[in-house]
Amino acid sequence: MSSTKINKSLCGIRSVMVTLISFLLVAFAVPALSQPTIKVRFGVNNPYFPGNTPVSVGVTTGIFKKHGLDVEMVATQSPMPPLLAGSTDVTLAGAPPWLSAVAMGQKPMVLATLLAKNSQAVMVKPDSPIAKFKGQWPESIHALRGMKIGVTVAGAQVDLTTRYLLIEAGLDPDKDVQVLALGSGVPQVAALEQGRVDAIMAVVPFVQLLESTKKAVAIFDYSSLPKGVPAPVDQPYMLVVGNPAFVSKQPEVGPRIRAALQEVGEWMMNPANTGALKAELAAGFGTSVAPETIDGIIEQLRRGGMRANYTCDDFASGVRLMKALKKLDRDDLKCSDYVLNP
Repeated sequence: MSSTKINKSLCGIRSVMVTLISFLLVAFAVPALSQPTIKVRFGVNNPYFPGNTPVSVGVTTGIFKKHGLDVEMVATQSPMPPLLAGSTDVTLAGAPPWLSAVAMGQKPMVLATLLAKNSQAVMVKPDSPIAKFKGQWPESIHALRGMKIGVTVAGAQVDLTTRYLLIEAGLDPDKDVQVLALGSGVPQVAALEQGRVDAIMAVVPFVQLLESTKKAVAIFDYSSLPKGVPAPVDQPYMLVVGNPAFVSKQPEVGPRIRAALQEVGEWMMNPANTGALKAELAAGFGTSVAPETIDGIIEQLRRGGMRANYTCDDFASGVRLMKALKKLDRDDLKCSDYVLNP
């Protein structure tokens, strides 16, 4: 066979292969591209809490859209009531408020994990008589006997975490102290500064704000637990929980959110994106937060880490916590009934 004929044959084969590959690419790409976008009303219960940052990052970077999600962030005072009422489709919630709804017979579904590490700290004024117990267990918490402790919302993550911590230290949260619901963040700080409470259970960024201005000290910090502490919250700190009717109607929403948040987590952990992450946080806080505070928030977020999957081991530890709080007395709960694809 002549070289001319060989070249013509090779060209013919290449042409057929290119046509076949193009057909396969179109055949497999079109279904993915033709999947309808799912509109999601995403409840975020505290505009100051950096736990919301992964959601805002997913919106501003286009990662949610990439995974077929049209996300609208909806501010809520408390996560579970709007979700169960259908005012939001999914929400950010801690395990305690989610399991409180489960205890009442509701079936909100966990779709994903957002933050893996608790970011709370018990804070008092520097001149408080119990500031000397900073970092000591259980003295730092036991010293709160007879005092007033400010939390955010009754029944919310901060409230229930505080109560469980008191129990671990040997105190009765209903008899030995006064736990007062003050609202999130700013009202807590104001109550501490004005002396209306003796301590607050603060979250990021207020932990860093109070410490950097020397207005308060953390006598107990979840991010650096003293030796010998039985971990009061031994599971992911922030979850993505879905309205059961919405999840049933949109079965793809869970896998899409989980995949999107996995990518968001990788984006946030990448040092190359530090500048963009600072800008994201600064946009949320405005000029009221100093750059060094934002640096501290990013450090805390990265130290705590993110993982998208919520496991049955996580579910079991949450059930144990709620039983200790006497908020749950059922033994028939099955992980698969409340966790999507654990």
